[in-house]
Amino acid sequence: MSVFLGIIGCLGALVSIVFIIINVAKKKPVKVPAILLVIFFVMFVIGLSIPSPETAAPEPPQVVEEQQESEPIEIASEDPEQEEEPPTEYILEAAYEEFVLSSSADLGLAFETLGPLLTEALFTDEWVLDVALQIAIIQIYCEEILATEAPEKYKETHELYKLGAEKYYQAMDYLTEGIDNIDGGIIELANKYMDEGIYYLLKAAQKLEELQ
Repeated sequence: MSVFLGIIGCLGALVSIVFIIINVAKKKPVKVPAILLVIFFVMFVIGLSIPSPETAAPEPPQVVEEQQESEPIEIASEDPEQEEEPPTEYILEAAYEEFVLSSSADLGLAFETLGPLLTEALFTDEWVLDVALQIAIIQIYCEEILATEAPEKYKETHELYKLGAEKYYQAMDYLTEGIDNIDGGIIELANKYMDEGIYYLLKAAQKLEELQ
């Protein structure tokens, strides 16, 4: 999977959703941001479908047979008390990269569901429940990001990722309040936090690409 293309597609979709929210609040047409939403979602899907380059497995050393006098072979006895080796830093880094892709995909799909709902802006009881469900899902994913520890290589990247998740979480709180009170000013505040979240996630994506 292409980490950078996938995350850029996800961020682009989030930006489109921000504009959809703004246009809904200002009662303007949402056709253009809706088209952009579809385009960036396609980019996101393409990014997930691109296979990552696999590291070639090292060839086993060739055994050279030599004719020599047989000598007694000492077999090292295994220490039953020997502890298993902890995961290497490489494994931890690979696991973190997979987590970033997975959590970005989860957030992207949740926002892809939320976007059309906000475009409709029906404000019926069923619509409010559907929007509340997606907001809750997004906040759960944000909590997972905030609770995750990153390996040393990605510490700085993860701090940016966490800042983005915090902004998204706050944006969802304000979006909920704005919808409950049908208050365009509070919805605008949600947009502000969404913009900040997108900024930090974009910085995290750039940092992650540099480190790979």
